[in-house]
Amino acid sequence: MWLRPKFWPTFFALAGLVVLLSLGSWQLQRLAWKNGFLERLQSRMAAAAVVMPDDPVDLERFEFRRIFVAGEFDHDREMYLLNRVVNGVVGGNIITPLRREGIGSHILVDRGWVPQSLRDLTTRPESQVSRVVTVEAIVRGGHEKNLFTPDNDPASNDWYFVDPAAMAAVAGIDAPVEYF
Repeated sequence: MWLRPKFWPTFFALAGLVVLLSLGSWQLQRLAWKNGFLERLQSRMAAAAVVMPDDPVDLERFEFRRIFVAGEFDHDREMYLLNRVVNGVVGGNIITPLRREGIGSHILVDRGWVPQSLRDLTTRPESQVSRVVTVEAIVRGGHEKNLFTPDNDPASNDWYFVDPAAMAAVAGIDAPVEYF
């Protein structure tokens, strides 16, 4: 007995096959991109640190590179990057402008995570370095806001994603500002 395929089931089966092949191809392209990105990331982070150039950093060339930069922290203008939980404790990353020595321009330095109870800079006087320091950092770009990320609230110093231009404007420092 000969089976004659019906038109609509065959049409939908072939359309489904085309969609699945397209998605498989996209996954392979994404894998190649991701492997290239990880290779670039690892090679740049493993390279020896370089002195940060005086001009604004070309993010394409310097992103994820280790650099040295000297300057003084401006603790009165630090910002608080929220939504960071470490070992079940709510906190955030402290981002402090660093005025570069001899140049006067600023960079934003992510100084690390603190619990919510230490958000106020008066609760952590030992972290308020008041001399010229040399920082070894990794150059990073800003973070893109996604659909689930709340809007930043600069008035209350609540930042949910890094936006170097907006942070510089709120801090009253010169732009462009790099983020480390």
